[in-house]
Amino acid sequence: MVHSCLFAVFTAATVVGQTLPPPRHEEVVFKLEGRSGPAGINEWTPLGPDGASSVYSLACDPSIPGTLYAGTLGAGVFKSVDGGGHWFRVTQASGLYIGIGVKGGRSGVVLAADQQGSGAQKRVIRSVDGGLSWETTTGWSGGSNSGFAPVVFEFDSATPGRVYAAWAGLSSARFFRSDDDGKTWTAAESGLPSGADGNITSFVLIPGDSTRLFVTSKFGVFRSTDGGSTWVPVNTGLPGRTSGRNTYYDAFWITHHPESPARLYALAGLAWQLYKTEDGGDSWQRVSDARSTLTGPFSVNPADGSFWGLASDPAPGELDYWTQRNIVRSTDGGLTWTVVSSGFRDERLLALDADSHTVYSVMNGGVLRTTDNGVTWRQADGGLRALRIDRSQGLAFAPSTGSVLWASFYEGLLRSLDGGASFEKIYAGSHPPMGSAIAIHPSDPSTVLTSAYPAARDSRYTFLDTGLVRSVDGGLTWKRAPNPGRKYQEDSLSEPWGIAYDPKDPFVVYLVAPELGGVLGAGIYKSTDGGVSVLPSAAGFSEGGPWPSFLAAVPTTPTGLFFGNTLSLSGGRVGLWRSLDEAANWTLVSDGIPSGVAPRCLLVHPRTPTTLYACGALTAAGPVPLFRSIDGGLSWTPFGSGLPDAPKCGAIHPGDPMKIYLGTGGGLYRSYDGGQTWRAFNRGLPTGTTVWSIAIDPSEPSHLVLGTQSGLYESLLSLTDGDFDGIESSVEDGAPDGGDGNADTVRDSEQAGVASFQTTSGIYATVAVDSEAPPSEGPVLTGVRPLPLPSEAPSGYATPAGAIAFSIRDITPGQCSRVFFHLSPHAAIDAFLIHGATPQRQFPHWYEFGFDGKTGMEILRDTGQPGILLHVCDGLRGDGDLVANGVISILGSPAVSPHPLPAPTEVPGGMRDGLSLFSTRTWGPFPTTVFEGRSTVPSADRLR
Repeated sequence: MVHSCLFAVFTAATVVGQTLPPPRHEEVVFKLEGRSGPAGINEWTPLGPDGASSVYSLACDPSIPGTLYAGTLGAGVFKSVDGGGHWFRVTQASGLYIGIGVKGGRSGVVLAADQQGSGAQKRVIRSVDGGLSWETTTGWSGGSNSGFAPVVFEFDSATPGRVYAAWAGLSSARFFRSDDDGKTWTAAESGLPSGADGNITSFVLIPGDSTRLFVTSKFGVFRSTDGGSTWVPVNTGLPGRTSGRNTYYDAFWITHHPESPARLYALAGLAWQLYKTEDGGDSWQRVSDARSTLTGPFSVNPADGSFWGLASDPAPGELDYWTQRNIVRSTDGGLTWTVVSSGFRDERLLALDADSHTVYSVMNGGVLRTTDNGVTWRQADGGLRALRIDRSQGLAFAPSTGSVLWASFYEGLLRSLDGGASFEKIYAGSHPPMGSAIAIHPSDPSTVLTSAYPAARDSRYTFLDTGLVRSVDGGLTWKRAPNPGRKYQEDSLSEPWGIAYDPKDPFVVYLVAPELGGVLGAGIYKSTDGGVSVLPSAAGFSEGGPWPSFLAAVPTTPTGLFFGNTLSLSGGRVGLWRSLDEAANWTLVSDGIPSGVAPRCLLVHPRTPTTLYACGALTAAGPVPLFRSIDGGLSWTPFGSGLPDAPKCGAIHPGDPMKIYLGTGGGLYRSYDGGQTWRAFNRGLPTGTTVWSIAIDPSEPSHLVLGTQSGLYESLLSLTDGDFDGIESSVEDGAPDGGDGNADTVRDSEQAGVASFQTTSGIYATVAVDSEAPPSEGPVLTGVRPLPLPSEAPSGYATPAGAIAFSIRDITPGQCSRVFFHLSPHAAIDAFLIHGATPQRQFPHWYEFGFDGKTGMEILRDTGQPGILLHVCDGLRGDGDLVANGVISILGSPAVSPHPLPAPTEVPGGMRDGLSLFSTRTWGPFPTTVFEGRSTVPSADRLR
């Protein structure tokens, strides 16, 4: 057995399906799919693209090739059963999943370590059905951690039910054991190091031998021979050094060789040299006298005994963190290493599939796989929506056209030239964009400004430029903006967090950037040549001054510039600053904003620019969400009600300033009365979604795009959809039967649980969810929309209404509901096709939704409203995501089966030959009906 997951430091400049190019290039890479259908009306739908910039853990099922899990930051846990071809979410989108463990085979046991944020308490959740449902385990403890340190799980194949967990990276070693497949945990760390230097760096279990466990730390290698109850150091032969009262062996990583249980390899010493033991750790010998090529995790492939690992390739005078990363391979036990893939830029993961021939990697914001020892890599992230967009000024439409959309994420940029139908990942040559602010020229969509890491540092470890890069050809090539007027301090970094074109002169550009390291404070710059070069432009700020977090240019005379700061040293005050002399001098304008409130964004009234809104922040007394100024920022007053959290970003509708949108840690809030009252609008967003950025389409201002930790979402917001089900009120009122498709004497446009609309085939359909409760108290329909039947739909079925998509919301997780379908004029339908996952085939596909006694379709006959009735349950077959999350998502089609049912015949007990079910009952607002359902015995879900 080998590690199912390696924690490694790399990303790749990769062209899909081709040998990796040199690492420093100026090519557009990765063509990505965007939206899969039209934007939802009054509901958020994923815009994409697929990606993995927030994947923090990756694990393969050790016994089922092609089955793997990915844990993300804020986007949940995803699963793939086809080697990454298709991914689907199996948990809610909250928390940071920094560890995944899979028992494998038919056990269905999956463990996930969840942390709610940096410094938060970890927990372990468990699934016993392959991720379909989850429970929180007990006995796990250990306090918080300042970083996103991984948890490593290892199942013991020799002892049923036993699993170990090492919490890596904590300031004091934590090790746990469970004897019931992770349901309960006990600490098993007697003898492990404690204190600030006692963190665990890696862990290995010898397969089939429960008596021997190994962990590494700064204090060296520790071994347990009693299942983790006690630990002793085994460092004989490893290089030691003395510091104060302690002796350190600096063991960074350990792995075992599959051919010999007593043979292990460890990367140890400050020289990062490879050591080997043949006696289970009693003694160690250096593999080579030369410094090891390895600078990170490595493992052994049991198929051929080859080593896989990470190496850096430092250039003279460069520090390791900034150098290119390589994946290396050794076929002689670590004596020599060959670079198989090069050009990586970021800390990411490596996982070995159960077939021992496929290696997965997370790099450049995507999951890639290789089956030829790294010669070629191909994308393996279809449906993996974990591309984190987390900057307030990191999302923008080109002001002159809605077809060009840019977004920044941690590893680079996303560009769409077709309004979101597809995306490309863009890299700025040897200066990779770092997910910061984006500014697009007011009239030229091909000119873009953003920030980038410098390619290298000189021998004095100083940066050579500001980090601002500029493209004039839509991102194909980039040039950095030199800054000859400033010499940076050691380890300082100028990363533009805010960039703004002057509203009156597009050749004038302003940017703000906090400086890290020697000078922590204001970095304020100005360009008079459109960003070709920049010069510092800040008066009145000294070391320890304000740390700017955003920048806004207000079209007044003279131009008003504002920035807000979230941090200030030397007793300086956080707040809002303004300049009226082209950034030469700045004044604190926080009258009315309490001390300690750090504004995060500024919104400008499009018709009256002296009216401003400042997004507040949390204070010791609680959140102060929003302030308004009507005098250009001289004075401010708290404004609006209904915001439970401080906004992180905002936008004002350019044609209707009464419409304002704010993104928070609890989703999107909107106001239609100029900010006086606010209501949450999160239909379609995963639970716990943080909205970091908002962009309004200049060609269609009702079209909004959100940047979140799980990718981009879009919606067409409409005030003419009175019940917010996705269908315009005028469309519902114009439907047959006077706009009352479910015959309950109430217009469908006035009910959140009923929708009537015209399908793509031209006939009208009515969809109603089973609820007699008022819309505010019961289930509601959202995102209802007709769609053409996709080309991959099953043949042989007649589909008179095309496809229909909708969601049922405001239900208790796990709750069941019933959905009525009526077509007018009536079509003789006897089946319902669904596109989604099933427990037997856990990625979306078409299948017939046969009735199994709990879920499935029944036919309504002999009624005034003939049609079909769907029995659906949150998290069960029929629900598109198979997750009990309070939302039932359905994409399907009423159909006529090529296998028609025989004429119904009532029989005692309601069953006839195990094929049909009959009953008489009254349901909600619908008349007494007789149901006939296609049984799931013996041919349920024919297309499953």
